[in-house]
Amino acid sequence: MSVGLTAFFSKNFTSQNAQLFLPDNTTSGHYQFEERCDLCHDPYMGVKEDSCIDCHQEELDSINDSHPKKKFADPRNAARLQKINAASCITCHQEHQPETTHSMGLSVPGDFCFHCHQDIAENRPNHEDFEFDSCATAGCHNFHDNTALYESFLVKNATLPDILPNPKAEIVDLVAYLKVNPDFADSINVEVQNDLQEGVIPSPDAPEESLSNNGILSDWHASPHAAIGVNCSSCHVGENDKWSESLDHNSCRSCHGQEVQTFLQGRHGMRLSVDLPPMKTLDGRIDLTDESKVAHRQLDCSTCHDPHSMDIRHASVNAWIECHDDQHSKNYKNSIHAKLWEATKGGKEAGASCATCHMPRHGAQNGHPPYVDHNQNNTLRPNEKMIRSVCMDCHGLQFSLDSLADSEVILSNFSMRSTNRVVSVDLSIEKLNKKKKHEKQKTDSK
Repeated sequence: MSVGLTAFFSKNFTSQNAQLFLPDNTTSGHYQFEERCDLCHDPYMGVKEDSCIDCHQEELDSINDSHPKKKFADPRNAARLQKINAASCITCHQEHQPETTHSMGLSVPGDFCFHCHQDIAENRPNHEDFEFDSCATAGCHNFHDNTALYESFLVKNATLPDILPNPKAEIVDLVAYLKVNPDFADSINVEVQNDLQEGVIPSPDAPEESLSNNGILSDWHASPHAAIGVNCSSCHVGENDKWSESLDHNSCRSCHGQEVQTFLQGRHGMRLSVDLPPMKTLDGRIDLTDESKVAHRQLDCSTCHDPHSMDIRHASVNAWIECHDDQHSKNYKNSIHAKLWEATKGGKEAGASCATCHMPRHGAQNGHPPYVDHNQNNTLRPNEKMIRSVCMDCHGLQFSLDSLADSEVILSNFSMRSTNRVVSVDLSIEKLNKKKKHEKQKTDSK
């Protein structure tokens, strides 16, 4: 390579001009990083295997990865590695190959399971007639994450009714948590005002020139922030002790650390996590509700949450519908979930909003306050991950599996009932019954 070409590549590879080098489209999981080729490639365009682990290891650990790299370091699997090198992420996930890339960024043929499990029918005769590329059908197996599909879990929850007797969604009430956990309030420098009388408004501590907007003051006065003593300076004064009118996700981090962390891991905030400018709505690979109104929105906390009113109901539904114009989103307002949401007004017996399912709430755990998971990937990659954390708050296992495996039901936003039946539960029970029968026969023969 000439000195001139070397200089050209070195200058442009890590700049905004890096997209000049794209051999083809990137996947839906990585296209937001197109300006940062260096995140995955070395300067000579080789792919750094560690770059996959840098981003995804925490997730793989949290789901108890079914096929960890260490499994293939076992010498007993050497023969299998000759068929498919499953110890390397890029064996199955190769970028810039849109014509051969399927969901989940998978770029190998759908029969990849067959290379290692071709003898499955010998151990499980009930699998004998299954197609060789059907292993990953919704409700059966996932290569990395089988959290919702373990046999013991399937059997344990096999007989649950379609709708549970006491359906409920976890309610995150950080204000209530802070009032009974003053130590945590102290750690985030919040003075919880338990003795505030109804109608008594704390005095805002903003500079005089910033107090002219009565609408903002009115919203703040009625907000949970004002109720527990989160004053203007709590958000508008940073580490440099200077007042700033503009806020970003870092302004929210001290109190809402888990929300910010998961936001940066999800589609909406992932650019910020690698020091790129915020994602604009127009940059998303989605249909927009009204492109002229929302196309140039920059995605940050305040895009969905008005920082002064903290209107959770708006953030839970309207903020989604304002941007997303896909069939699933458009059908939400006609769904049973939406009717329940409107009927309960988002109270303690809340119905299902967009956020209820795609940003599930988590209660206080191990000394950590309750929080809302802002990483949508945690319930959509694959969608069976939604079963434990969302669906089974209200529905039985079989009903949930059938619904999530039916694309028409999903498009209707669950306004119709699935006519399909995922057989995972049936197969697990069949296997268990055979095992019990075999054990009984052994006992009787003694």
